[in-house]
Amino acid sequence: MPDLRLPACSPALLRQRPIRVVTDLRHYTLLHSATTRSAWSHWLKQAGASDLRAARHAEFDHVNLQLGAAVEGLGVALVSLPLIRRDIAEGRLVCPIATPAWRADDYMLVRSTGRVDDNAVAAFEQWITRMADHEAEPLVSARSQ
Repeated sequence: MPDLRLPACSPALLRQRPIRVVTDLRHYTLLHSATTRSAWSHWLKQAGASDLRAARHAEFDHVNLQLGAAVEGLGVALVSLPLIRRDIAEGRLVCPIATPAWRADDYMLVRSTGRVDDNAVAAFEQWITRMADHEAEPLVSARSQ
């Protein structure tokens, strides 16, 4: 499943100060997770703003904590769109900048060759593949404020 990432934040955060262009991020706290520490630098480079200095940075041990901080309005997270589909649909998060969507390493399913004939593994593979296909559908609403 493709791992496309965009900046995302709480709609309430944008009411305080809109984000219209990449350089507007300098006014915000950029949220990081320990496992995605370099994601912002990759995205900012792709966005042509590798020298951008944010007001603050905050790092969390896990991406779920990072997402929770974004939902609570603590800053802007660079997030995997498939992971925030529900948050966007329910209005907890928005992606104020629609481009560039940075493609990180894709999500992949790996299974042991020794379990090819295992019905439980086959059922899980079918389910996770359906979920990935659904989650990878375009997030048009994610890209609007």
